[in-house]
Amino acid sequence: MSNVIVVQEKNINTVMEKFNSSMPGYLKKIDSVKLGTINAGLKKKKNDDLLIIIFPKNSTVTAVFTKNRLPAAPVIIAKKNLLSKKKTCAIIVNSSIANSGTGKKGLEDVIFYTSHLAKKINCDPQQILPFSTGVIMEYLPIKKMIVGINYILKDMSYTNWNNASKAIMTTDTKNKIVRRGVTIDGKELKVIGIAKGSGMIAPNMATMLSFIFTNASISKKLQKIIINDSVKKSFNNISVDGD
Repeated sequence: MSNVIVVQEKNINTVMEKFNSSMPGYLKKIDSVKLGTINAGLKKKKNDDLLIIIFPKNSTVTAVFTKNRLPAAPVIIAKKNLLSKKKTCAIIVNSSIANSGTGKKGLEDVIFYTSHLAKKINCDPQQILPFSTGVIMEYLPIKKMIVGINYILKDMSYTNWNNASKAIMTTDTKNKIVRRGVTIDGKELKVIGIAKGSGMIAPNMATMLSFIFTNASISKKLQKIIINDSVKKSFNNISVDGD
C-alpha cells in the first residue's frame, strides 16, 4: 500500500497525541480497502442490509467479541476463523437477522455463504469474518444472501463508507461514522470507523458491531494492546438499558 506509516510501541503515544489533536478530516477512502452494500431484502424497509469489505493482501486484523454465553453462529465462526491464523481477506455483515439461537442450521448457513464469498474473491473460507445483527431465533434467507453477495461484488467501491455505516444499522436512529487523518513524517495516517448499536451493549459489546480501518502498519501484538485498552475505556465502560 502507498503512504503506510509504521506504528510501534515506542511511538504509539506520539502518534496518538498528534492524531487526537488533529481535526476530524473528511477522508474518502482507506488505501486499497474496497466495500459495497445492497438491499438484499433482509429488512422490511428498503434500506441496504448487506455489507462486504475486502482488505488488501497481508492485512492484519484483531477483534474482541461479546462475552455472552450464547453467542450467535457468526460470532462462533468469526472467532474460529481468526484463530486459524490465516490472513483475513474480507468481512461480511448483514443486518435485520442476527442468526442467533439457530443451532446447527445457523452454523451451516454461515459456512455456506462465507464459502461462496471466499470462492468469488479467491480466498480460503477461513479468511472471511462474518457478522450479523438483528432479531434472534430466525434463520437467514440464504438465497437472498447469495444473490446479494453476487450483486455487491459487481459494484465495489473505495468510498462507499457512508452507505456501509447505514447498512449495519438495526434500531439505530442515525448512522455512526468517524473519519480522521493526520500527517506524520510526510505520510498521511488515515482512520475510518463505523458502528451500530443503540441498546443491548452489555455485557462487553453484546449485540454491538464496530469496525475500524487504517492504513497504518501495526503489529498484531500492538493491535491487541490498542483495541483491548480502547474498548475497556469506551464500549465496555457504558450501559444503555442494563440488558
